[in-house]
Amino acid sequence: MQRATGAADPREALMVLPSAKFNLFLSLMDNRDVLLNVVSFLDRRTLASCLTVSQQFYEVVGPLLYRDLRVSFWRGPNPLDGISCLSADTTDQSRRRKLELLRYTTSLNLGNHHLHCRPFTDVSLSLPNLRVLRISSDPYPLSLCAPRGPRCPLFVQLQPIKLVLSPYHPLYPTLPNGAGEVLPPSVETVVIIEKPHTGITPWPDLGYTFLSPTHRSHLKTLEIVFVTQGPDMGFTYTSPCPVLGLDFTVSHPRDTFWKNLSRVGAVFEGEIRIVNAEGFEREWLGFGEGDVEGKVEHRVRGMLERVMEDRGVGGEEVEERLKRIRVVAMREWLKGDWEGVVEPSEVKGWL
Repeated sequence: MQRATGAADPREALMVLPSAKFNLFLSLMDNRDVLLNVVSFLDRRTLASCLTVSQQFYEVVGPLLYRDLRVSFWRGPNPLDGISCLSADTTDQSRRRKLELLRYTTSLNLGNHHLHCRPFTDVSLSLPNLRVLRISSDPYPLSLCAPRGPRCPLFVQLQPIKLVLSPYHPLYPTLPNGAGEVLPPSVETVVIIEKPHTGITPWPDLGYTFLSPTHRSHLKTLEIVFVTQGPDMGFTYTSPCPVLGLDFTVSHPRDTFWKNLSRVGAVFEGEIRIVNAEGFEREWLGFGEGDVEGKVEHRVRGMLERVMEDRGVGGEEVEERLKRIRVVAMREWLKGDWEGVVEPSEVKGWL
């Protein structure tokens, strides 16, 4: 069977199908909304293959595929390849097409790399609608370029509104290695993705993190999302953090959790949203019967108040800080703008 790819008329690409299926696809081709709904269920590899079917498929699939980009400098082709010279050569058709598609990109998932991004220049001009930048690495500590040396050339160009961090060290709000210590001025919201069954370790005073006034620039909101795949999967931490490779005695991980969370609240003056507090295992938290979410909120507020008082802060300032802490249910959070923040597979049981 010969495959008709790149046909000028999309119907020519479907001539190999039996008549019934052919008529079905013809009806899809005449309704872009239906076609878009159908291809939205395809995986990324299949979507990429659909780009070569026809011009109509390209126009429908291209924006969908490039809306959420994954950039890896280790595996497969890089969607940012070829854009560094766009301004120098406007006659290259493939580059112009890529530039057109990159205008649809609203979220970018950037993985570990080691100075492989140096050739990329003017990236911010090629991604004018970027809203979400997610930096994740599992199971290694967050790292962009080399821990020592200049800041990541790619990171400093990007101008996201929302920065998503999936750190190996739980509840530790620092930027990845190679990103420096100061948040990009465009960032208004930072989302810290917390994963279950990771090691949590007591940390010193968090005043030197990007939450400090000198490092956070225009940051307004911090979201701490305790990710579970569904309501039936409980969230817990272990202790100590395995990456340390040390054998020392620490308190119960839940005590460390409360202390770290209250320190974050004491340092950051903006709004803090604690997402999926109801997802914690009741026994792990040491709670009996009752509303887990409500008890978590009550405990966090109580510990934050004590931390603030220990620092000599009291009265109205403590009350204002407590008002800025919100506990949000996972399903409520998923009704908002979470595209590019978590993968659908990470929260599939909630959808």
